[in-house]
Amino acid sequence: MSDGAGPQMSNYPNGFNNGLTVRGLPVLNSYPGSTFWVDSVNGADGNPGTFQRPVATIDAAVGKCTASRGDLILVKAGHLETLTTASALAVDVIGVSIVGLGLGNNRPQLTLTPATTGVVLIAFSAASTSIRNIICIAGLDAVTTPILVSAAGVVLDIEWRDGSSLIEAATAILTTAAADNFIANLKYIGFPAGNACVSPIKLVGCNNGLINLDFYGLASTAVVEFATTLSNNIEIYGYVYNSGDTTGVKLVVDTITNSLWFANVYAGAAGASFSGGSGATLASDDTSTIAANQTVPTADSTANVLERDVAGNKTDAQVVAVGTTKSLVAYAKGLIVNTIAPAADTANNIAVNDVVGNKTDASIYVPGTTKSVAAYAKGIADLQERVAVKAAATIVNAQTLFTVTGGPILVEALWSECVTANDGTASTLQYSATPTVGAAQTLSAASASLASAAAGASVSLIGTALTTAALLNANGPTLGMTAPQIIPAGTITAVVAVGSTTGTWRHYIRYRPLAVAVTVA
Repeated sequence: MSDGAGPQMSNYPNGFNNGLTVRGLPVLNSYPGSTFWVDSVNGADGNPGTFQRPVATIDAAVGKCTASRGDLILVKAGHLETLTTASALAVDVIGVSIVGLGLGNNRPQLTLTPATTGVVLIAFSAASTSIRNIICIAGLDAVTTPILVSAAGVVLDIEWRDGSSLIEAATAILTTAAADNFIANLKYIGFPAGNACVSPIKLVGCNNGLINLDFYGLASTAVVEFATTLSNNIEIYGYVYNSGDTTGVKLVVDTITNSLWFANVYAGAAGASFSGGSGATLASDDTSTIAANQTVPTADSTANVLERDVAGNKTDAQVVAVGTTKSLVAYAKGLIVNTIAPAADTANNIAVNDVVGNKTDASIYVPGTTKSVAAYAKGIADLQERVAVKAAATIVNAQTLFTVTGGPILVEALWSECVTANDGTASTLQYSATPTVGAAQTLSAASASLASAAAGASVSLIGTALTTAALLNANGPTLGMTAPQIIPAGTITAVVAVGSTTGTWRHYIRYRPLAVAVTVA
């Protein structure tokens, strides 16, 4: 509206019931209830609470609100109040929201100066109410109940200032057991040199709460305290500088015990972040501690406190015996060593590889307590039946067919096979043994004539020495020995009557050593 002298303000405190269109643009109500204005400079409590005729106190504005309508109280920038009497600000109308306007020190300020420390000055007794962007200032030292929340669904978003190091709140915000679903965004400006601040926020029987902190000062018990009646499902976040608390023990304290809560707080005095709660002690998340725990311990440390003690140092001495203070590195090195062949013929009986042994261990066939499996295996192998073969060649009288070294053998078969045929020269073959110590011994009588022996013909030793002549079989092998013979170390030679054969012969021997380390070649 205008009277020609300039634009005039129009006020519609109750909104537009049927909406409003300005030049085709719809303007809708942005708030469902009524709006009331508060201004301590230009207002009076007898005013209707409009923008042009505001009330002077917030409590007077609350008195004009209607429950559950969602009324809004706007407190103008620069507003100042001093609260001195009990419930001087009684937020007792359901659904009322109080919003301060302005920035910094120009925001509305409420100075709380009760006659005694236990007087409640701001009382939130109605559900679903809130206050935002308001500064509250302590006007009396050691006040304990300046702001009391005793209803569900209350939201506080305020800045609290202690008046000086001699005028502090013992507790700024206190709840009762009726203050469920409570949200507090608290910026607290205190004094590290003070002595009256105890617990800025004290929760009594609060369920389902969210606390966001920006605290600076000195709280003697904790910045957030659970007291009197246990609280449940409380989340606590933010930044806290609680002077002198370098370990985080005065961030959150449950003096009633058994409350259920979780906190994740940056602690300025400790220079670290802390997390934990009712199920795990609030502790530093400082990565330097984690890094220190990951450093390599001293070699052969017997400590068993940190993970690094268990892992060990790569220079730890190997161990094979189980102990309670040895590292995994020591055991791993012991296992590795146990997979490496030990020194030959070791008498140790400690590690697995001592028992298995070295493939060069001397063979044994007499049981013992310090011999390896390899030694026993070689001893068993040394006494097993063996064979030796002499390559095909003409047979020369007194020719060495096989050499026996290391001890006597038990001959189980001795057989000569014609590879290429002899001519018609008459000759015979018999076997003889010449020991290393002692006289030569004929093993058999002479065979039948080898004249014109065809390829495939054979001669084999049958029976005992000098008692049975070896047989000539022109059509293939003959029967083997009827009884084995013992031949000492030395040589087994061929005796050819005419001096040599014209054909070539291959010789075979099957024998069993009578001692270890016996060879026939």
